[in-house]
Amino acid sequence: EIGVNATAAQVAEYLDQNGHVLNFNRLPEVTVYTCVYNAAPYIEQAMRSVLSSGADIEYIVVDDGSTDCTLSEVAKFAHDKRLKVILNDHNIGLASSSNKALAEARGRWVLRLDGDDVLLQWGLDSLLRKARESGAHIVYPAYHEVNETGGYIRTDIGPAAKHHAGGALMLRSYVNELRFRDGIRLGDSAELYDRAKARGASIAYEQAATFLYRRHPASLTAGGH
Repeated sequence: EIGVNATAAQVAEYLDQNGHVLNFNRLPEVTVYTCVYNAAPYIEQAMRSVLSSGADIEYIVVDDGSTDCTLSEVAKFAHDKRLKVILNDHNIGLASSSNKALAEARGRWVLRLDGDDVLLQWGLDSLLRKARESGAHIVYPAYHEVNETGGYIRTDIGPAAKHHAGGALMLRSYVNELRFRDGIRLGDSAELYDRAKARGASIAYEQAATFLYRRHPASLTAGGH
């Protein structure tokens, strides 16, 4: 151990011999977060796609008062030290749940993957490369649209088609200034994009699809959450 009165040379020597100490407070490059409500059939695939991405991440899952077995599915990944789970005591909606995740995020970048979507294996790498090249505050990607069983509905939907907040890579310091509009139940993506554009945000577009956007009867586009 090293004492409180150690010299700089002693501290440097200690760190040389105990390099693992530097990892204790090291910040991840990306915080991926998932806000989920009653998505038991899909959440395992969503989480597995994030945790197997190979990127330098932390992963936050916010359960928004699920009443099905979503939490049992989430618990399958409890052994992964990159995972943090937040439990809402009642359903507050996607926008407000996103703000709770953002308040806990430590990564330089943040990305929301909704609980019924799937991150493609190269998705984060493509988004990070575009962010570095462009210097943008927000990078919106193209995506493929699938049905509830994973069958393709449409492919290579352009990144500017909907400006989905889910799937977009955002600079944490910037989106923490914007935040989602608390309490909004539908249209959170468009509302955030409109405010970011009005503030003069630097926005880039990744033309390669980076995630699968799932449509099903209980999805947000059908009025869920």
